[in-house]
Order: sequence, then structure tokens, then C-alpha cells
Amino acid sequence: MQVNQSGISARAVAGRDLYHFAARENPFDILYQKIKEETSKCSEFKETVDILKRYIEPNRRDMRSLEQKLTDAELTQLINYASEVKEIFAKKLTESQYLRSAQEFYAQMLSKVRVDFNCKIYSRIGSIPKELISAEVTEKVVSPNFDILGDNPLNLTTEDVLGMIYYLTGNCHIDWK
Repeated sequence: MQVNQSGISARAVAGRDLYHFAARENPFDILYQKIKEETSKCSEFKETVDILKRYIEPNRRDMRSLEQKLTDAELTQLINYASEVKEIFAKKLTESQYLRSAQEFYAQMLSKVRVDFNCKIYSRIGSIPKELISAEVTEKVVSPNFDILGDNPLNLTTEDVLGMIYYLTGNCHIDWK
């Protein structure tokens, strides 16, 4: 019996069993690859950040604080609660800042809340009795915006929607007087 060994490379020749061992990947190489993948999507991410940045950065036209705006509108009784829900919302916004879909959602939601407040509340502030302003804000802005959340994957509450109003107020996008 004659054996023909032509075309056999030394790499695939074994006297008995052939074992293949994969080199262990360096964990830093894995992280580096993830960074490369994420930065390749950077332009997409930056576009969304720019849309949301409009609401995150204070509007330079009116640099009064949330507290000052509520004081000027003679709504000092709202200051502590407004500050609390504003901060709670700001934390939720920060927690999801790296999720593009969440950024798009927050940009759209902040825009809608701002428009609703300006169209349904701001123009009537002088004619609404002070003791009814919170109820009007809830009825005309907070409840309708909470109702459109649907499945609500970000687990927003009605207080978070109210927090959006005070967040926008604190960043000088909404005024109360």
C-alpha cells in the first residue's frame, strides 16, 4: 500500500488526534474594539445630542433661577416641590444620556411640554387665579403629556412630566410671568 502525502501542510498533519487551541483574547483588545464600534457611530450620536442640547443648556436671554421665576410670579409655595421634581427629572435625563432613542424621546417630549405650556398656560397666567395654576398646569400640560407615553419604557411618572416643566423653567425655556 502506498500513501500519497502531497498537498498536506505541516500544520494539518497529526500522528493521532488534532487539537486546535484558540489564543485567549486580551480584555483590552475587546474593549478597544467596542470603543471603535461606538465611535464609528459618533456622528449619529452627536446629531441627537445637538437636538437635546437646546433644552439642556440654559437659554441666555433670561438667566433667572427657577426659584426667582416662581417668586416673581408670586408662586413661592411651589418652590420646594418644583425644585425636587426638577432634580428628579434631571437625574433621569442624565441616566439615559447615552441611549440615542432616549435622547430623541426626551428632545421630543421637552419640546412638546414647552409648546403646551407656552400655548395653554403662559398666555393665561395673569387671568388664572394663583391657587388654580397648579391644577391648570396638571390638566392642560402634565396629564395629556403623560397620557401619550404609551408603554413608557423609561418609567416616567406624572411627577417626571411636571419635572420637565420646572427643568425647562430652570434652564430659561419657560417663564411664569
